[in-house]
Amino acid sequence: MERNFKKVIKLAEWLGHTEDVIKINKMEEIVNNGMYYITFWGHYSAGKSKLINNILKRDILPVQSRETTATLTYIMYGEDEGCTVYFENNAKEDFDLDYVKNIFQNTEDIKNIDAIDHIEIRIKNSLLKTGLVLVDTPGVNTIIQKHQDLAVSAIEQSGKIIYVMGGSPSNVDKKFINQITEYGIESIFVRTKCDKINESEENPFEAIQKEENSIKEIINKEVKFIGISNEKASSWFENISFIEEILEEFAQDLKKEMRESAEIRLNMYLKTYKEDLLNEKVNLENFINGNTIKIESELKKYNNELEKLKMISDNNEDKIKEEVEKANRDSMHEIKNLINRRGMKFEKTLEKIETPEMVEITYNNEIENSIEKIKEIFYYYFEKIIKNEIGNLNTVIQNNSLEIVTP
Repeated sequence: MERNFKKVIKLAEWLGHTEDVIKINKMEEIVNNGMYYITFWGHYSAGKSKLINNILKRDILPVQSRETTATLTYIMYGEDEGCTVYFENNAKEDFDLDYVKNIFQNTEDIKNIDAIDHIEIRIKNSLLKTGLVLVDTPGVNTIIQKHQDLAVSAIEQSGKIIYVMGGSPSNVDKKFINQITEYGIESIFVRTKCDKINESEENPFEAIQKEENSIKEIINKEVKFIGISNEKASSWFENISFIEEILEEFAQDLKKEMRESAEIRLNMYLKTYKEDLLNEKVNLENFINGNTIKIESELKKYNNELEKLKMISDNNEDKIKEEVEKANRDSMHEIKNLINRRGMKFEKTLEKIETPEMVEITYNNEIENSIEKIKEIFYYYFEKIIKNEIGNLNTVIQNNSLEIVTP
C-alpha cells in the first residue's frame, strides 16, 4: 500500500499537480495512523449532531434549531473521557465533556469560538475502539463561509461520508453530492425527519423511495438510503439501528476498509493522470515526427488572441482603477467600524477575566481574530472586483468573437 502511495505521489510531482501531492500525503498519513474517519455531512438543522448522539447513545453534541456546529468535531475512543479544544494559534486546552455543549450554546465564554480550529472528543464506546472516528461538520448551506469551507475540507480525510438530509435533495445537495462522488468517496444517505412527512398529502414510504431514486440519478448508481427520525417516540427511530450496523461492520475490519477507500481514491487520481500522459504522448510524437505545422498554427492563434485581449485590457484599465479606489474606501470604512465594535466587546470580556494569564491569551486571540476579519473584508471587496472583471471580460470576448484556443 505504501508503495502505491509513493508511485502516485511521484507521478503527481512529475505532472506538476502540487495540490494533489499534498492531498495524497495527507491520505497516506491517515492510513498510517490507523484512524478511519466517518464524516457526517449535510445541511445545518438536518439533524447530524443529534443523529451522532443517538448512534452513540450519549448526549454529547449540542442540538438546537439554530446552527450550533461551528467547527470540525472529532469523536474518538478514549479510556479517560473528555475533550480537547485546539485553537488556531496552536494552543490547546482540556475540558470535560459538558464543555462541548456549553461553548456552542454560549453558556461559557472562556474562549472566542472563532479562534477554535477543531475539537476532539474522547469517549469510552466500543464502536470507536478499533480506530473509527465520527466527524461532525458545520452545515453546507450556511451563510458563514468559514463553516462551509470547514465542511468541504473534511471531505479530504473521509473514508466514508454519511450524507444527512432533512428533506428532499435540493440543488445545494446535488452540487455537493457530485463533488463528493468526484473524490471517489462512498456515501451513505440518511433522510431524517421522516416522521414530519404529511401522510394526508403523500405516502411516506413512496416519498422516501422517490428521494432515493433522485439520489441514484445524481450519481448514476445504486445507493444506500436510510429513512429515519431522531425522535425516540417515532417508529422511524428504529431505523437508526441500520446505520449502527453499517458502522459496526466498518469497525470490525477497519484496515480492509481503509485500504479499499485509499485504493479507490488513488485510482481516481491515476485516471486523471493517464489522460494527461496520453495528451503529452501525442504532443511528443508530433514534435519527434517534425509535425510542427499544427503547433505553429496554434501559436499564431494564441498571439492573435493575446493582442485582442491586450486592447480590451487597456480600455478597462481606468475603469478598474476607479473600482479599486472605491473598494479601498469602503473596506477601510468597514474595518474602522469593525475595530470599534471588537474593541468594545473586548473591554467587556476583560471585565469577566480574573487572571493575567487569561488576559494575555484572550488578547492574543482577539488580535488574531481581528486580523482574520480584516482579511475577510479585503478579500470580499477585491474578489468582488476580480469576479466582476472576469464576467465583463467574458462578455467582451463573446461580443468581439474572440476564439479561445485550447492546446
